[in-house]
Amino acid sequence: RLLSSSPVLNNENPIDVLFRQLENPKEYQSELGKLKNMRCLIIAAVDQDPYFRILRDVATKIKEHKPAVVYSKFLASLLGKNNKMSASVEKSSIFMTDTPKQIKKKINSFAFSGGQETIEMHKKMGGNPSVDVAFQYIEFFCNDNEKIKDIKKDYISGNLTTGELKKFCIQILTELVETHQQNKSTITNETLQLFLQPYQLVKNLQYQ
Repeated sequence: RLLSSSPVLNNENPIDVLFRQLENPKEYQSELGKLKNMRCLIIAAVDQDPYFRILRDVATKIKEHKPAVVYSKFLASLLGKNNKMSASVEKSSIFMTDTPKQIKKKINSFAFSGGQETIEMHKKMGGNPSVDVAFQYIEFFCNDNEKIKDIKKDYISGNLTTGELKKFCIQILTELVETHQQNKSTITNETLQLFLQPYQLVKNLQYQ
């Protein structure tokens, strides 16, 4: 039953899957605040879908509301879509604490490329944006859809080289990270307490 919930689980040890389910009850409303008729909304990466499917499947059997889940798009590791980002593998990710120099080095040195081995081959055969990490980051973080379409078209045709693609990616990520760092530097203890202070989102909820 567990393995049939998703092909993703077919390569996993069933014991590992069962162990993760021991953590899942905390997603139920009875474990989150002891509120009557409280429903739970979970924000998770799409790779967690199999486990929440199991969670929803058994919810009514134990007289709980099914949790709702909003999935975020999975952003690939710098090392390629078959790898995961890891805090312990520095070359796998761009960190929000990275300097512009570190971002440039990581993208140029480690970002998996969909380009060809030589410029001549690339101009003739074009690149593959579906596996190119720099393009995927551009597609994720660039707000100009028309520009993304043009970049993709030029990369596939070979008119845009991997180096040029990475250069634009570095520009976008550097601006993003620097903006985050500047905004973070303005946070005070008062601001932090304001966001950490518990408060009721909906009035007149009845506690058990």
